[in-house]
Amino acid sequence: MTVGAAVGLSILSGCVAASAPLTLPYEANPANYELVRGASTAHVSYDTRDFVEHSGLILVGTVSGASEPILVKPDSMALEGAKYFTDYYVEPGEVLFDSGEGGTASEVITVRTEGGAGNEVLMVSDDDPELKIGSQYLFFLERDYEWSRYNTGDDYYVIIGAINGAWAVQDAATFASRTGADAVGEEELLEMIALHGGSKINEGDANHQAFLEEIRSREAAGELAPGSYQRYLDEEAAVLADRGKVLPASDKAAFEEALLSHQRNGEAFGYAS
Repeated sequence: MTVGAAVGLSILSGCVAASAPLTLPYEANPANYELVRGASTAHVSYDTRDFVEHSGLILVGTVSGASEPILVKPDSMALEGAKYFTDYYVEPGEVLFDSGEGGTASEVITVRTEGGAGNEVLMVSDDDPELKIGSQYLFFLERDYEWSRYNTGDDYYVIIGAINGAWAVQDAATFASRTGADAVGEEELLEMIALHGGSKINEGDANHQAFLEEIRSREAAGELAPGSYQRYLDEEAAVLADRGKVLPASDKAAFEEALLSHQRNGEAFGYAS
């Protein structure tokens, strides 16, 4: 476990220079788009200790830039089943905890959020934070959920609890949650990290493994038909094979037209989990 020094967080004193980004989802004016799609997912309400326990990476960093909208689609889905995502580039000022899973966060890292501003389609997620270029945050991060069909397997992190896992840096010794309901001082946070560490596994993955163990145990006890456990494993192998792929920019026009066609025809479309 890597823990920051107990005295004085090394907060970045200036904004990292970056070229002007394209329009970010929260900056876009919905009136300028023919179709606006929102997403909102209920998340567990975490307190500070919860964030610490579930994080694989905790750091204070500056958002130095952002990507163009990234189009991600599971292999088996139609083009209109794709989603826009945006990658934010974060330069660590102080790494407070690093589980070491997937490498060490010593350089600029990528934080992926759902949503993106295309040409005629705007996708915005109520759950993702409005990360501002040049601003500093205390990030509670983890690797993407292994079984998400939009997990591309690339080198990026997602924010714990979505919008709630990026905290404001109030000063060199205090951090506050987005709602202001929670605040933590530097020394208290470091003590909490030392006591409770961070998890090396995404909470969703942990729950999933517990579910598989329950299936295996129930089959062994005769509560489920023989071969039930293996069938679940086979189904999951198929899900992993169908994980998200990043589509080329040349597919964006066709993707947006497919969505707009559904809208014009009054057709509903549901996304994969």
